[in-house]
Amino acid sequence: MHSTTHDESLSLAGIVFRGITREVLLADRDELKLIFPVNAELILLAQNDSRFRGILSKHYSTLDGFWPYLIARLRKRRRVEKISGSEFSHDVFAYAARYNLKVFFLGAMPDVNRTAREKVALRYGIEVDGYSPEFAPFPYPAEMNERVLAEIRRSQPQILLIAFGAPKQEFWLDEHQADLATAGIRLGIAVGGTLDMLAGVYQKAPAFICSIGLEGVWRVVQDPKRIKRFPNPLRFFRISLR
Repeated sequence: MHSTTHDESLSLAGIVFRGITREVLLADRDELKLIFPVNAELILLAQNDSRFRGILSKHYSTLDGFWPYLIARLRKRRRVEKISGSEFSHDVFAYAARYNLKVFFLGAMPDVNRTAREKVALRYGIEVDGYSPEFAPFPYPAEMNERVLAEIRRSQPQILLIAFGAPKQEFWLDEHQADLATAGIRLGIAVGGTLDMLAGVYQKAPAFICSIGLEGVWRVVQDPKRIKRFPNPLRFFRISLR
């Protein structure tokens, strides 16, 4: 299967965003596509990490969150979409159901991984497998990477959602791109806390909260420890508007 969709892109804060519409992300392809939802926190993180910035630009980064989406709309007159990991995952599950594709959840706590798989499989009628590796400092030791890849090869999925947290999940997908392609993965998506939302640990922000750019505040209310990761609005807009 080959795509006829023209891949457009935009540049924001030194990052090239190639995944600006769902049409581009879900266009049928023969090769592996890595997808990275990028919010304001990750945009700021990338400013001090050239390797991370390069990885985000090389693959299919999306505009995750109201702030990046707002800046993109100001910069680009053509169609762009706000695509977060939690929202896009449901598009992916519907896509998997349509084409009879198998999904694999990698990461999160074992009970969260299992509950998320059960709920998604029941709701969408798709096959969902998964694996939750033990905690280890990053970069992961070779034996841990091989265990993870062995689980993926055993399961033979076509779609991989990885929840290692940023930037570990983005680094890991990029480092193992060739292994994943060989294993038959066609979509590899960094989803962060999405598995927790799918399992019901956290609730997704209501639409009106998202529409006024307060998704991050909603997450902090549910998990106060995240206040340390809340992006500085002034720094974000200063970097993004220059």
